Amino acid sequence: MRKGLRSVFWGLVWSGLASCAAFADAPEEVEAIVEQVRLEAGQWQRPEVVDWSEAKLSPGEVFPNSIETLPLSPERLSGLLNAIDLNYPGLEKVRELFNAGNLPAAGFALVEYYRTRPWSENLADDVTGIGPNYEVAELALRDIHEQGGHHGRQPRTAEGQLDWEDRGPRDSPEWSWWVNRMGYLVPVTAMWEASGDRRYAQFANAVIADWVRANPYPGGRSFSAAWRPLEVARRIDRAWLYAFFRLSESTDFSPETRLLMLSSIPDHADALMNYPSLWGNHLLTEKVMLGLLAVAFPEFKDADAWLSNSVESVAGLIEKQVYPDGAYEELTNHYQLVALLSFQRYLEILEVSGKQESIDRVKPTIERMWDYFAYVMRPDGNGPMNNDSDLKNNRAELQRALRIFDRPDWEFLASNGQVGESPGRELTRYYPWAGHAIMRDGWTGDAQWAFFDIGPYGSDHHHNDRLHLSLSFGGKDFLVDSGRYDYTPGAMRDYFTGPMGHNTVMLDGQAPLPGPGKVGAPMEVIAKMDGVGGLFQAEVKFPASPTKGKGPKTHRRTVQYLQGVKWTVIDEVIAFGPTDVEVRWLFHPGRVVEKTEHGLITTDAEGANFRMELISDDQWEVELLRGQEEPFPAGWYSPVFNNRYPATQAIFKTKVASPTRFVWLIAPADADWDALLLPYQ
Repeated sequence: MRKGLRSVFWGLVWSGLASCAAFADAPEEVEAIVEQVRLEAGQWQRPEVVDWSEAKLSPGEVFPNSIETLPLSPERLSGLLNAIDLNYPGLEKVRELFNAGNLPAAGFALVEYYRTRPWSENLADDVTGIGPNYEVAELALRDIHEQGGHHGRQPRTAEGQLDWEDRGPRDSPEWSWWVNRMGYLVPVTAMWEASGDRRYAQFANAVIADWVRANPYPGGRSFSAAWRPLEVARRIDRAWLYAFFRLSESTDFSPETRLLMLSSIPDHADALMNYPSLWGNHLLTEKVMLGLLAVAFPEFKDADAWLSNSVESVAGLIEKQVYPDGAYEELTNHYQLVALLSFQRYLEILEVSGKQESIDRVKPTIERMWDYFAYVMRPDGNGPMNNDSDLKNNRAELQRALRIFDRPDWEFLASNGQVGESPGRELTRYYPWAGHAIMRDGWTGDAQWAFFDIGPYGSDHHHNDRLHLSLSFGGKDFLVDSGRYDYTPGAMRDYFTGPMGHNTVMLDGQAPLPGPGKVGAPMEVIAKMDGVGGLFQAEVKFPASPTKGKGPKTHRRTVQYLQGVKWTVIDEVIAFGPTDVEVRWLFHPGRVVEKTEHGLITTDAEGANFRMELISDDQWEVELLRGQEEPFPAGWYSPVFNNRYPATQAIFKTKVASPTRFVWLIAPADADWDALLLPYQ
């Protein structure tokens, strides 16, 4: 046993916590710390050889302990041991000591059992892309975290305990939820593995113990930051399980904290089994994580019940929430991935538990989901920013699918054509249940690509953006979706979720009537594809205004793509009586946009440029807005949650009094425009 190990450990921890508590809450002081840590991060190098002499147990060494001073209440320890099946193979010593009434010794025996027990790697190693991160880890040691691009410090009480209800620098529940997921434990633990620096293990040890002691299980449905069911699930999958497995040999991961965490496992399972969310991707994630707990901790008496509940729940959710064309019902690239990662995790759980019948039941649906996710991908590897989505690298995420599915075409897409087999000539695709049309002329990074949304709105996280068109070519985005920004109600959120932030039409200043969130059959649209492109058409209805003497109106949009050449967008406004028409086109922030006599053109100094010509007999007013907040938001783009950037938005306005049709020709600026315009002259 190492001399004074425990006293040294607690001295280091509490001195560290005291220094953390000294940091002020002032934003400028937090940012100063962030900048200093970033400078240090740029200089940090992973050591070639790690000295584990003090930080890690040697092979065959028993964890040092002092049975008489185990700082854990007999009630908690007894509750934990009673929740475990002590007849489980390997727990003979624990059972003997427990039956003899020696609770502390039984507790240490349980710690030793879990420390030396074999683990299935994929139960605690599915955090792709997250490794040792000096900046995140060092800031965490100072109680400073980043969420949505904003840094803040989690306060401590005078006694040194963390405030787990704190709402962060923007007074947002999103911050509280994120902090209670404790995802920072992954890079912190990875830094310990990479460097052997004991501070990281000591911090993980202290913060886990703090959370358990500060957040007793309410024993029922809870919407608190600590026990909201989605946070329960995320905490297990993205923090606790990883730390418990990876820190198993750490001399600084104390028996007390290990037992505290274990004692909270049945509470987490009960919350996920009996008090989950009611629907959507939250419910899915929670039930998958319930299965993960069952497979990771089969020693608990209720583990079989947890697994059965998980298997039946998730299988039913897959069948209920995924359309036959592979699109997840929320119809957002971001939550398509959230669901996919949960389903992928579920397959891994089923494989560990040997439930082949369940695997066969759900695997084809999960393959269709990955297939949709792969083929909506833009030439730059990102997915569409439909509904509540950020700019997500689908190409990188697709690597996960290749762990399970033998798909050379996905391998081609995931590697940007370096390996695998080309998907071939089926370039333009339509997903009839999602109502998503994908138009492209190839698989290279500079290919033409467009996304036209003519389907349902989505069961959750939906935007009023039907008939929106996004468009890229030459390795650049031109027409874009505004993104999601955040979930705070108000004018800005209305902009990002409504037609104002999309490439759509508004009539009399009104948004169209919302369509169905979810459908039991594909919506009635026109979708035709051939070897040289495709044609897609759908319409939306607008509300009547009887007090203004205005009846119901319709907007019908047709997008026709001639592969490698142009897009023709035909807008038809079906209205009787005076009607104000407003058409919006939002450009990527990096595009320089100018008005022309009959349309728009980008004038970027380098690379491809875009040109749009409006064919119409009506008189149009055209306004270019960028980063406007008053009198109404306009010209904003949000590729990352909680962040927005000024972007040029063109607003075309006219008045009509009868059914009217106008046409937009869109093509690269260097195309043969004389030929393109000839049919309209």
